[in-house]
Amino acid sequence: MPPFTGADAVRCDLAVIEALPSIPPCPPYSLQKPASAVPADTSFQVCVPSNLREQFPPPKYTPPDEMTLSVMESTQVIFASGFSVEKITTGFESVWFFIEDVPITVDRAAIEKLVAPFGEAQEVRFRDERRSNDPASRAVVVRMATYHEAVRAVNDLDGSDAFGWRISAQLSLSKRLTKRLLRDSVRVSWPVPCKAGYAGYSTLEAAQNAVSKADGTTDRDHWITASMYQSIPFIDNFNVRFTGLPPGVDQKFLDKFGPSEGTMLERTNHQAPECGIPAVRRTLASFGKITRFKVIPPPYKDGFVRVWCQFDSPDVARAACELNQVKQRALNMERISVHRVLSFLERVPRAKFDLVEGDLLHLQEKVWDHTRGAHLEILPPFEGEAAVRLEAKDSKTLARLRVELKEIVDGEIVKENGQQVWDDFLRCKAGLQFLEELRDSNRDVMISVHSFRRYIRLVGSVERRQSVAAAILTKLSSRRQDKVHIIPLDGQVMGIVASPELVAAQQQHGEENVRIDIQGHALLVRGSDDLYEEVQRIVHSVKSRHVADLGGNDYCPVCLDPPLTPVSLSCGQRWCKTCLIDYMTAAAGTRSFPITCLGDQGRCTELIPMWMARKVLPPADFDALALAAFHAYVQAHPGEYHYCPTPDCPQAYPTGPRNVPLSCPSCLARICSSCHVEYHEGVTCADREDGGDRLFQEWIRVHDVKKCPGCHAPIERAAGCNHMTCSRCHTHTCWVCLETFPQGQGIYDHMREFHGGIGL
Repeated sequence: MPPFTGADAVRCDLAVIEALPSIPPCPPYSLQKPASAVPADTSFQVCVPSNLREQFPPPKYTPPDEMTLSVMESTQVIFASGFSVEKITTGFESVWFFIEDVPITVDRAAIEKLVAPFGEAQEVRFRDERRSNDPASRAVVVRMATYHEAVRAVNDLDGSDAFGWRISAQLSLSKRLTKRLLRDSVRVSWPVPCKAGYAGYSTLEAAQNAVSKADGTTDRDHWITASMYQSIPFIDNFNVRFTGLPPGVDQKFLDKFGPSEGTMLERTNHQAPECGIPAVRRTLASFGKITRFKVIPPPYKDGFVRVWCQFDSPDVARAACELNQVKQRALNMERISVHRVLSFLERVPRAKFDLVEGDLLHLQEKVWDHTRGAHLEILPPFEGEAAVRLEAKDSKTLARLRVELKEIVDGEIVKENGQQVWDDFLRCKAGLQFLEELRDSNRDVMISVHSFRRYIRLVGSVERRQSVAAAILTKLSSRRQDKVHIIPLDGQVMGIVASPELVAAQQQHGEENVRIDIQGHALLVRGSDDLYEEVQRIVHSVKSRHVADLGGNDYCPVCLDPPLTPVSLSCGQRWCKTCLIDYMTAAAGTRSFPITCLGDQGRCTELIPMWMARKVLPPADFDALALAAFHAYVQAHPGEYHYCPTPDCPQAYPTGPRNVPLSCPSCLARICSSCHVEYHEGVTCADREDGGDRLFQEWIRVHDVKKCPGCHAPIERAAGCNHMTCSRCHTHTCWVCLETFPQGQGIYDHMREFHGGIGL
């Protein structure tokens, strides 16, 4: 029999036919061939009369309700209905890492052998693209089975020697961070033109007095050091060696440090013009274009000129390292030191820079005095923002300095008893007005409110921050003393959201004091009993106007009116589109997830589908809701996830095994994923938890550490005399008795009079 054809025929798929109930075949409606004869993956013409088509319509297509979204730069979250969080994959969990500076002759087998102690390499990729013509090395990308294996590999391989080279390793970073983390710079140093001198003294006291007068002084931009000396040349019973002396001095120059029995000077090491700076720059420029040449100004510490040089590509920087320890004819055959460094550029808005410039200058001085192989440069403001460049010889040092920099730039979180404080009052009109008044009276402090992570951050000087924090704590403390009344709302009075009586009460008493918790089906009233009774009367009034059962699906569960621009959920409940949008966006503020339907007088448990949320919400509101759901999940699971300890860093990471540091993909901080603090190098998690304080006290006892009388920071005397200067507060202290001396005046006379000498 020929197939049924004509206007009533319709094109269907095999799945539609199989969904039809079994109907006995009767002409003229039998199929031309059985379904079993049709290939499973073939779409074909099936003829169904129109009366059957109306009786058995094809099943409706329901979009999949599981979405993978990027809520932050490197965090992927799988959401299910109602914005329920199903799975989080953070940027900390990258199984990929880079190995750079690998000789081009190294093959895949050698890379697999290199990473074998940390786990089996799942994939190895060689990156052939280069930004210069230097073919000596290339980068390798390795994928491990787990991110813990990748972390251990990076921590052990970064800065290690392999294949006859010094290689570097890092976890796969975000695109934004990669643009700011640069490897195109080198640190260069060489001896400044200077000479050494010797002086002999008949008594130990005279020699020690000369050391105390000369050591650490400067003369003609030269940094002079002095120390006791027991080798050739012998001039008298007690000899002192002076280094870093200006080239033009004579033997009489040493008499300024005290009368001696004799002196001797060495010849100047070299006489290169301008300390050899132009000659060294020409030599470096022979490798490629120099984009930045920063000379650390005199006095030249320890007798060395130091330069931070940036090239136009990492390959040129790597090639320039061939100069390391090579004698330079222009410097009278003195050796030059050239080491590749990491650099990081942190941009600071002008308004914030003006508040923290003093602290940045102090950090710059601290880096110069106490961190070898590192440099911090403050670039002047330009077009509304300043910048701070950090440079260091390795990623660990760079990460540590980055943390210190962020603490200054981002300020501190307001805390009480060690816990960050928050009150939803700060998001309401009265709270915002309070903060604005606080800003007007404290122009030298920047006050930032972070609603998602529920904290307040202050930027400015320590003294001014403390004053503002005290005002905030006082205000929130008074708020906590107010009564909070909860009025449950059933389905019939959820329409109070649109009640003009409630709107008037909110305008009169403040929205922060009369707040609707849609997700919790309740009214929250903060204040006196009179206010509580007033709001109760409003609720009773609304209920009396809706005595009929309006809980059916034909009425919006929020406004209790027939829906305008109706939106239907799979449970059958119809909503006003505007009410549904307002209901979902309110969840971002209340952190109430998952989001459920309010039908059946609030008893419906149907979750709002993700595809529906994406369909009705504006893109910005949808993204904000996803971000709020992510933060709510992290904060509700403190045993599973934690925020990066770097101030204002938004990244969250999963709790990990002990003694395995993680590298934050945004701020580079090294984090202990078990203790949830900056990684404690050299101390196990168990020692830190069970005996961290005990170990620290033991270390203090063994190393003869005391507390600075000025700022109470631990200070250690490693060498030199008993005159101590705190690197934090610059207090001048006698190490023996901890007496302080403004500007150091009179400290040496004190040590001689009360302690019998200066302690050398």
